[in-house]
Amino acid sequence: MCVGSCASNKKAISLFMKAIFSLFIFSIASNAQVLNIAPGRPSTFEISVPAIARAGEPVTLKIEVRDAQGNLVTDYDRIGGGISLQTISGSERSAGIEPNRFPASAFRAGILSAQVVLTKSGTMELDVADPILRVSSRTGRIDVSPGKVSTIRVTAPNEVRVSNPFDIVVELYDAYGNSVADYDRYGSEVVIKPGTVGAIGRFEPERISPSYFSKGRASVKVRYTQAERTSILCASGSASGVSREFDVRAGELHTFAVSIPSRPISAGEPFSIMIEAKDQNGNTILDYNRFGGVVELKTSGTGMLEPATVPPTAFNAGIAMVNVRYNVAERITVIAQDAGGAKRGESREKVEITGGRLGRFDVIPAERGRAGEPIAVQIIGYDLYGNIIRDYGNRNMRAVLTSADASLISAPTLNSESFSDGVAFISVTPERAGQLVLQVIDEVTGAGGRSNPVQIKSGGVASYSIKTATIAIAHEPFEVEITALDRFGNIVEDYQRTGNGIVVKSSGQGDFAPASIPPSSFENGIAKVKFTYNTAEEIKITLSEQGGVAEGQSGNVLVTHAAPKIFGLELPSSATAGEPVKIKIKVLDEFGNPVVAYSALNRSISLYMENGEPMTPQLVSSSLFQNGTAEISATFIRTGDAVLFAEEVGGRVTGKSDLIRILPSRPAKILVSSPLTAEVGIPMTLRIEMRDKLNNRIRDYSPPATSLTLRVLDSNGGIVNDAVELGNIAQMRFREGIAEVSVLPKKSGKIIFEVKDEVLRINGKFGVLDISAGPVDHFKVESLMQNGMKAGEPMKMRITALDAFDNQVANFGRDGSGVRLFASVGTRYAVPVPASVGTRHDVSMPASVGTRHDVSMPASGVFLPSTLRGSLFQDGQAVIYAIYDKAEAVEVGVDRIAAGTLSRPEVVSALANEQGGGTIISVMLNSETPKFDISRVTESIFEMVIPGAILSSAGPRIVKSSGIVSLVAMNQDEFGVRVLVHTSAPATVRSAEDANRILLSVDPVLNAAPVGIFAPPTSSTTPSINQPASNRPSTASLPTMSDIDKLVKENRFGEALQLVNIMLGAYPQDASLLNLKRRLELILPYQQNIQSAPQQQYGIQSSFPALQTPSLPIQNRIESGEPSISSAETEIRAGRYDSALRILDSYLEAHPGDENAVRMKQRIEQLMNLMRRGK
Repeated sequence: MCVGSCASNKKAISLFMKAIFSLFIFSIASNAQVLNIAPGRPSTFEISVPAIARAGEPVTLKIEVRDAQGNLVTDYDRIGGGISLQTISGSERSAGIEPNRFPASAFRAGILSAQVVLTKSGTMELDVADPILRVSSRTGRIDVSPGKVSTIRVTAPNEVRVSNPFDIVVELYDAYGNSVADYDRYGSEVVIKPGTVGAIGRFEPERISPSYFSKGRASVKVRYTQAERTSILCASGSASGVSREFDVRAGELHTFAVSIPSRPISAGEPFSIMIEAKDQNGNTILDYNRFGGVVELKTSGTGMLEPATVPPTAFNAGIAMVNVRYNVAERITVIAQDAGGAKRGESREKVEITGGRLGRFDVIPAERGRAGEPIAVQIIGYDLYGNIIRDYGNRNMRAVLTSADASLISAPTLNSESFSDGVAFISVTPERAGQLVLQVIDEVTGAGGRSNPVQIKSGGVASYSIKTATIAIAHEPFEVEITALDRFGNIVEDYQRTGNGIVVKSSGQGDFAPASIPPSSFENGIAKVKFTYNTAEEIKITLSEQGGVAEGQSGNVLVTHAAPKIFGLELPSSATAGEPVKIKIKVLDEFGNPVVAYSALNRSISLYMENGEPMTPQLVSSSLFQNGTAEISATFIRTGDAVLFAEEVGGRVTGKSDLIRILPSRPAKILVSSPLTAEVGIPMTLRIEMRDKLNNRIRDYSPPATSLTLRVLDSNGGIVNDAVELGNIAQMRFREGIAEVSVLPKKSGKIIFEVKDEVLRINGKFGVLDISAGPVDHFKVESLMQNGMKAGEPMKMRITALDAFDNQVANFGRDGSGVRLFASVGTRYAVPVPASVGTRHDVSMPASVGTRHDVSMPASGVFLPSTLRGSLFQDGQAVIYAIYDKAEAVEVGVDRIAAGTLSRPEVVSALANEQGGGTIISVMLNSETPKFDISRVTESIFEMVIPGAILSSAGPRIVKSSGIVSLVAMNQDEFGVRVLVHTSAPATVRSAEDANRILLSVDPVLNAAPVGIFAPPTSSTTPSINQPASNRPSTASLPTMSDIDKLVKENRFGEALQLVNIMLGAYPQDASLLNLKRRLELILPYQQNIQSAPQQQYGIQSSFPALQTPSLPIQNRIESGEPSISSAETEIRAGRYDSALRILDSYLEAHPGDENAVRMKQRIEQLMNLMRRGK
């Protein structure tokens, strides 16, 4: 069968045959030679394939290669590129055929015949193409049905409930993944069964009819009969498929199966019950823990089951094992209900609940009893839930019966055999009268119980107890308390009814009144009787029962004449502190007679000093008295005159001694005291005292001065006698035990004073005295330059603030004060400062101490900075940089400036020096370096702003080029000081701080194009503008770049800017001119500010100009008052030599013999002559 292009080529073949015939006629007619004509280039493929096929089954494919005239291309196997096959379904192309490629060699005489298999089902066309020759053809419609079922895909839900229908999806595919869409017409039943090994359930239905399938897919409802985890296996012929496993849950709750123990259970004892959740088919609901509800537990009894509910989470695989307790002794069943209260299950058996663990006892005694006689007691045991324990069995118990108040009773110990049917009957014999509460405690379980109070009466009288005072006065009544007691010591409270009366007797020679006591005198067993005795002696009272055997006897009673009234104290006239002294204390009656029996009164006597000073002992017992007198040893602590007092504690007997003088004991230590802090130069007092071992001052201590030594030590114990100046110790005198010596501190630091008595070998120290430096007296200046100093260059110096004794004043500058630097010329400490050119000299600057010179005159140069803020000083020292402008030998002087004078940081100078390919700019201030900001204006202009600073009138405003730096200009505005840095090439700036200097390191940017100071980079005399010559204005009258460059070099920036504006009128877009104008406008305000400053007297012709004397020196001249040398020195420092001469002339009129003033005048006159010659 030919499908596709065969019919369409018939016409072409007919035309081809006619052409051959014409040639044949021509050849005959012309009698020419016969030609062999080969076929043309392949143009199309004639494809023959069945119109109906089944996926996976082979079909015969025939392909003929034709040229454009329809000739069979017989040599395709030689010239062809081979063919590729594709199926086309709509717009989808796929390789749905196997094989999908044939080489050209497979063709025989232009024809290919081969077996192929179509793998994709559906309606499609077959496309054949030679990708080399770019020839392709396509068949007509081919219907490909799917192949046999090869794969089954089963989809099931994640979980289902047993016996409930659920949906599954079954999909059938052939070996090539095509859906078997015609299975409903040609298929057989699909078998359904469990796919998990060990699954015991079955599916309903067990088969799926082919009619359920549509386009190879069936969705059916099935049921499963068993609650378990399984999968679905579907099979059709040899093909099968299994779903993933899913859970088949049991059905809804129908019943709880409840199991309980068969053995007896004690009340309160935990026992296990098993609850199994089942559906109506008897399946255990394995997932009850996830989907079940709370289970309520009840019983058939009267008690309470705990817990009363079981949460579903307690179930594991449908079964819950629950530990429960029941609190009533009875037979019960356990009932399980659902959350709605419906009964779902009950145990078939009953469990016997017996009495539980022993919890308490009921103790029931007789209502009353008598001491020494038995009473009946009944004891009943209960468990923790109040159940009577009727059968104790072989319980381990040992119950002990006692009284609650620990009074003695006689009672047996109970064990399990003591109880019969839950009750024990015993008898108890009490010994104490009163209310008796019995308690029983089981020593094994700790269970116990108490009875109600039982009233126990005392027994018969057996003895008498007697209470009386130990001292009595003859013929005066004294009270005696008599108590009737039974043999257990109980008070016989009904003695007034049961007693026989008492006979009273004495062990002495006298007689008692009354001699007998009737029972009616007793109340609640006690009688209080007033007796009198007629003889002063020590006696005992004896009582005997009339007609009975009961007796009683008192202790000793001392019958005396009278009561104590006063203490008499006998002391020596003096005593030594800390050493015991004998004293006598006598107790007397109102008639002055000793109270000989005072020791028997059991009293305490308090001893104390009149002034409250301590002493020992402070308390004395009356038992120390013998025949009314006590001798004791007393020790006094503090010295001085005192009176000793004695007072009976809680009584009215008092007494005091005569005056006694307490003397100190022997010397034991020296006490040294002084202020904790001191200041150098301010005198202080050191106090020395001699004390005894009790710290009493020895007022009569007055040793010879030679026996005392005073040493000054540092904190490490070293001797530093030069730290202070001591007064004359040899003249030191002790008064009332105290001596004082004057001390003048000379060195700061911490010291210790040590005083020693060389004769007594006693010493003393004063802790640590902290001596601070005194006020600033002068300053010490030291050069820190290793290679000498040069005029106009920074010099590093150290300035130290010292007091009058050369101690470093650590707090200098903290109050805001500062210093002024000046140079002077004199005969002492002259230091040569070499010129800034030539050979550098190695010189050092000696220490210059203030202005203490024999003769000194102001030098011709000045320092920058000339003033320094005190904040530069740390612990009294400041390391600073300063510049001196003259090459001469000078002496550096320092004056103090009062606090508040230097309010703001001051910028005094700037220097630029080439170094290492870059330039170091040093900006010098008169203070520590404040905060500053550096910002870039252009690639070659930087600006540093020092907020809050001011610009010194004495320093330079502009520094010319040095290395890469073309210009450094300084200006002051309302924000502070601005420092503008202009570089000749793009550069970077780094900053550092050194003492009172800000250092800027300016380094060129490598590989950057050079930037001129102000001139454009081209060397032409006129700007180079890209415009036609005819359009350019005439340059005959225009300035040249050489003119502008000359003005810039002469620092005539304003005139240079005017010429630039003229040239911009002719060339308004020239970038070089615009850049030059912008730079001139940046630098011009700095020059104008400098020229407008009245203090500035120099230009910008040198890297650092010669420094001049400040036009506004510090004013410290004396305007009025008597002329003096100090006022003349003040004028000399300020440079006012004429004024200094006038002051010296006036001074010499009053003091013609002052040689110092004469020499000072001569030197000023010599200096002024030298200055006149120089002019």
